[in-house]
Amino acid sequence: MQSKDYMQLLANEYDNKELSKDDLISTLKHYAELYHKEQTIKTNKPMQQPINFCDIMALGFNMESGHDSVFFDQHGYEYKIFTKMLAPTLMLDWNQETRLCEVLVIRPEDGHIYDRIPVTDTNSLQTLVNSFKKPEADTCYTAC
Repeated sequence: MQSKDYMQLLANEYDNKELSKDDLISTLKHYAELYHKEQTIKTNKPMQQPINFCDIMALGFNMESGHDSVFFDQHGYEYKIFTKMLAPTLMLDWNQETRLCEVLVIRPEDGHIYDRIPVTDTNSLQTLVNSFKKPEADTCYTAC
């Protein structure tokens, strides 16, 4: 239940005189806690930090050149698309202008983007890429 629903519930209960004083105090405390939690969630969203070009290239991103005369006229350079496939349905996308990265969740049925998940910083990006790396072949040692 959200805080706005509690506010309406309290108003109705008050109008109908159905709450005792103790119930009203208890419900108001719960409402205040819920409202505080909602406000904290709204303000504590992790912010994305720009990720440097050299970092994404070191992680193996692919660069694809594109041509858009409007973009070129505005910025003075051709745009490039930077991506890295993590799995058949997960792809990293780095925006050249903002230097922000996100995970694109792709629907296997039609290849459309189902969801976008922001990558907060370079360390998170490295952890993500490393967790999808293919394991290297183990070296087998035999006893002499």
